[in-house]
Amino acid sequence: MTKEEFLNLRQQGKTFSEIGTIFDLTERQVNYRTKSWGLDYSKKKPLNEYYFSGKEKAVYYWAGFLAADGWIEKERNRVGLALQAQDYKHLEKFKNAVESGHDICPFMNNTAFRIRFNSEQMVKDLESKFNITQAKTFTYKMPEFEEPHLFLEFMRGYIDGDGHLEKSASKRVALHLCSANRNFLEEYVELCGILINRIIPQKITLQNNKKGSVYTIRFNLDDSKDILSLLYANSTEKTRLDRKYDTASLVL
Repeated sequence: MTKEEFLNLRQQGKTFSEIGTIFDLTERQVNYRTKSWGLDYSKKKPLNEYYFSGKEKAVYYWAGFLAADGWIEKERNRVGLALQAQDYKHLEKFKNAVESGHDICPFMNNTAFRIRFNSEQMVKDLESKFNITQAKTFTYKMPEFEEPHLFLEFMRGYIDGDGHLEKSASKRVALHLCSANRNFLEEYVELCGILINRIIPQKITLQNNKKGSVYTIRFNLDDSKDILSLLYANSTEKTRLDRKYDTASLVL
């Protein structure tokens, strides 16, 4: 492994462990070589590790987004978020929110970007406070909320992560929501009904794709309008995905 090869792989977002696997080296051996080249990765990068301990609205928005699109690796105490290239700016918003000094790195031939960092405290808070576990894909349960406005932030975060807003020719918007976990999706729809004070028909369909089975619900136009109006009306530039807000704003 040369210094140039190492730096190129780091630019791609590879960890010391992943680089070691490529060159049949241990993580410690990779670390030793970087120091022999005059590179020092021992300095801890900035991060507000108690971010998810707080009760600010933005905390609940980002928790909802991570519940949909992020992940944790408990054995490494790692938190990660990856998005397609067109949503790079949203990764920057997340990075700024948690006051991270970690790099946003490309992968999948520059078609996507991700940010990852290690924090035992963050993993603990995401698990205990927001039910975000390493196996959340099929087991996730809606967390409890002390105040309604925090619930709205979480709901919008989840839609920004796993929702789809379909704009019609008449400029009306239909909300679609998907999840591999049918129970969570049913609960989400029920809570949306409470928000708009009427029962929403739970016409949930099962679809199969390359990643497996996904449950999807398509809200009718009137329900979509009322839900989106509530969730996006008081959003800020820092707590919304720009391209989805542009579509949602048609009903505000």
